[in-house]
Amino acid sequence: MNKIVVFTCANQQYGIDIQHAHSIERVFDITNIPHAPQFIKGVIHLRGEIIPIIDLKKRLNIGEAENVEQMKIIIVHMSDVAIGLLVDDATDILDIEDADIEASTHFIANIDQTTLKGVAKLEDKLLLLLDVPSIFKRDEMIKIKEIMEDET
Repeated sequence: MNKIVVFTCANQQYGIDIQHAHSIERVFDITNIPHAPQFIKGVIHLRGEIIPIIDLKKRLNIGEAENVEQMKIIIVHMSDVAIGLLVDDATDILDIEDADIEASTHFIANIDQTTLKGVAKLEDKLLLLLDVPSIFKRDEMIKIKEIMEDET
């Protein structure tokens, strides 16, 4: 059984394993960072920690964050760095059987296939499952860590 956090981006439902999601936060005061990669929206100060905020739509090449104040942030940890994923909405937590997940994602266009873990077949829709450690390439994680060192 897989426990999945469900969220929407660009009218599509996505999911990540709940083990990667540490919290879901409302958007507040994102501070812009000069010279940051385009997919980095800025940073926030959350419970004593500076956290980079990633425009997940921009990172997945499916659009750009709009109406940011109404969006949600899913806090995940990657390579010992807390990162906020800016999503349209976090909607549910589902239990999904292994048998309901298809590993092949070759039929999904317009998204980097290396970021997808699989597709969950739900009763009335498909849920794209993201592989959290694969959302960023190695050089992107290095850049994020460098930005965080400069901000702290």
